[in-house]
Amino acid sequence: MPKILIIDDDPFVRTTLQSRLQKENFEVVTAETGAEGIALATRERPHLIVLDLTMPDIDGLDVLERLHREIITWDISVLVLTARGDPESRQRSQQLGVSRFFVKPLSPRHLLAEINRLLKSAQSQS
Repeated sequence: MPKILIIDDDPFVRTTLQSRLQKENFEVVTAETGAEGIALATRERPHLIVLDLTMPDIDGLDVLERLHREIITWDISVLVLTARGDPESRQRSQQLGVSRFFVKPLSPRHLLAEINRLLKSAQSQS
């Protein structure tokens, strides 16, 4: 069962995504801060991370940078789902190796399709 880590400070987003993904038979772990997300990514080794860029402790771009610097997490696919759709955030995310970048809101069906596409792509590369 694929494991997905959701890193988002908004409790509504976390619980809504968690519920939807669990209904689709994904194992889901959640973090409400960037620091907690980095620790969970290291410990849990998820197949995919859904990451918000705007968080109170560590900015999502810093989370991306830290994840891609570490040998244990550098290869985890990251899907950015954020309200921050400015060109600078998008460009910096791409420079840091993000797999997909989406601006909230995104329909659950579209998000699920993208998650499945990323997981299938990662599986075919292993």
